[in-house]
Amino acid sequence: MTDEKRIITGIDIGTTKIAVVIAEWSNKDEMKIMGVGKSASNGLKRGVVVNISETVESISAAIHEAEKQADHEVTEALIGITGDHVRGINYSGVITVNKNNNRQPVGQEISQADIHRVLEHAQSINLSPDRRILHVLTQEFKVDDRSGIKNPQGLSGHRLEAKVHLVT
Repeated sequence: MTDEKRIITGIDIGTTKIAVVIAEWSNKDEMKIMGVGKSASNGLKRGVVVNISETVESISAAIHEAEKQADHEVTEALIGITGDHVRGINYSGVITVNKNNNRQPVGQEISQADIHRVLEHAQSINLSPDRRILHVLTQEFKVDDRSGIKNPQGLSGHRLEAKVHLVT
């Protein structure tokens, strides 16, 4: 296996500062910091944008500083945003793995469609009208009494559960 490397950029948008890091990440899970940048966080109040042009200027300044250090132009980034308006909720969904209403004593093989269905159930939380699901992070699956499963496709069971973290 060759050592493939890719460059990733992370941006943390905080109330007091914007921080940017550009790193080279190898398929060996090794990371080398190439450049960092920071600037005062203008245009934000308690994590909420109150002046978009000031916020854009702050982000651009931090990115520019990191790009100069890294000698690399940022074209995409992973962004972290915090504030009272962003919330995380642990939730779960459960389905019965039952093909054609077949109630056999032996569990049924779990398909990609079953995984999709249980993840849909895990997102069926009642939210207030001013909130919506922004991101779903699958934490684990559970098949019958077996927990800690990352990918249940192809396993057999009667009951499939998905534990997720919902960002709203």
